[in-house]
Amino acid sequence: NDHPPVGVKITHQNMIVSIYGIQERVMVTPKDTYLSYSPINKLTDILLQYVAIFNGSKIGYGSYYTLTDHSDHIMKNTKGDVTKLNPTILQFTSTDLHKLKESITQYIDKSPSYVKKLFHTVYDKKKDYLSKNESLDEYKGGNGILNVIKKWLGACLRTIIINDGTASTELQEFFYICFDINILHGWSQNETCGFSCLSSPDHYKHTSVGPPLIHNYIKIMKGEVCIGGHNITCGYYKNNEETLQKYFMMNNILWFKTRKKGKIHSNGTL
Repeated sequence: NDHPPVGVKITHQNMIVSIYGIQERVMVTPKDTYLSYSPINKLTDILLQYVAIFNGSKIGYGSYYTLTDHSDHIMKNTKGDVTKLNPTILQFTSTDLHKLKESITQYIDKSPSYVKKLFHTVYDKKKDYLSKNESLDEYKGGNGILNVIKKWLGACLRTIIINDGTASTELQEFFYICFDINILHGWSQNETCGFSCLSSPDHYKHTSVGPPLIHNYIKIMKGEVCIGGHNITCGYYKNNEETLQKYFMMNNILWFKTRKKGKIHSNGTL
């Protein structure tokens, strides 16, 4: 294998501060239910499970291929994971979320013409309202057929988290209009023990991955994003050469060079 897996050495402190940082931003409660369907090595999924355990929330386990009633591996007349569990929190990659949107739009396109007409009438009405207002909080036009679409992700969903960057404006708008939920954008790496940034749930349109979580610091050094704090892992497993190239100490804080370009907006988001 030309590119063997690269492991990082994660400490108990890394895990604790990452859990605390996610909780501060997502505000999980005992009433929440988290549906885990990522591979077990997805660190952000493991952290969200720990957040749920910390709060006494429910956790369910499923698969992307059995996620909804219309997923590829769902047998006829059986229900998907979200219908059975009714999660309040879901985590996606931006690619998987885009695939989900495509599945929904394909389902609508295959529906009878009157269903398509009803959907686009209600959707366009909400979209027009949103173009003239900052949110749908005061929208009084009703959802109509969109209430049927909302059932694709269960009856209780309140938060979708993206763990690998920002979704397109079109994708954010689609889920906001159809499901009345905001997408939280996050940036995660194994070297930073999961999320280093996560957007706040107070508005639907994001152009960044949000501000840093409360446990870390971000600096732009020669155009490169560098992240420091107690969430930074203590190096690569059995790879001191790579560790010395990407990790460094500054002001008694351990930092990681992400090798990514970025900028910090005036509101403190990355």
